[in-house]
Amino acid sequence: MNLRARPYRDSTDLARMRYLLVAGRQANITASYMHPGYLDWDTHCPPDEQENRRDLRLWERMDEDEGQPTLEAWAMYWRNEGAFDVFVSPALHGTPAHEVVMDQYMPWAEARAREAGLKQLSHFCIFDNDTIMKRLYQARGFVVIPADPPQPLFEWPLDALPTIPLPDGFTVQGPTPHLNPIGIGTATGRSMRNSWARQSTTASAICLCAHPMAAVHRPARSGSIR
Repeated sequence: MNLRARPYRDSTDLARMRYLLVAGRQANITASYMHPGYLDWDTHCPPDEQENRRDLRLWERMDEDEGQPTLEAWAMYWRNEGAFDVFVSPALHGTPAHEVVMDQYMPWAEARAREAGLKQLSHFCIFDNDTIMKRLYQARGFVVIPADPPQPLFEWPLDALPTIPLPDGFTVQGPTPHLNPIGIGTATGRSMRNSWARQSTTASAICLCAHPMAAVHRPARSGSIR
């Protein structure tokens, strides 16, 4: 597979990165894909495209017969968390090309960590059942540190939603698993233009972590990254 790494450019890249997360969730595999909203939050709070170009890196598959490059992986430095993550497409997950991405990702992450003044590499979004990513990190010197406090913090099942007043024509529905993986309920109704509108409700079920998550850290040597 012909993969090329490059820095983030603009909002077109952001849309492709978001789509990779959604496609990963829809693939229903034991891989770590965060909610796309986290990507929007970290890249827009505050908005800073120059910072995004330093904090985001993409890997594209360059196939001569397909013309447009295909986004197969991307990595980010969480500027609000001081942590890193890398996400690969379902087609790459667990393949030799996944190893290639990891080997190219590590030098970039270490260089960005030094630039940010960090003393260790921490990874934010790795689910407990993602054994492939755990193996790849551990093979590169990382250790798994259980999240503290344990997840989930709170849970309110959606089948026990309280009765709430809704406008005429609206009904309470459960979450859409792939588009709304953290379990937020919604209300739907017919708008003035006779089209379906979807709005969040205050009766959302609270489940701060639908998938248990562990933090993966690469221990610092002599107080610095070497």
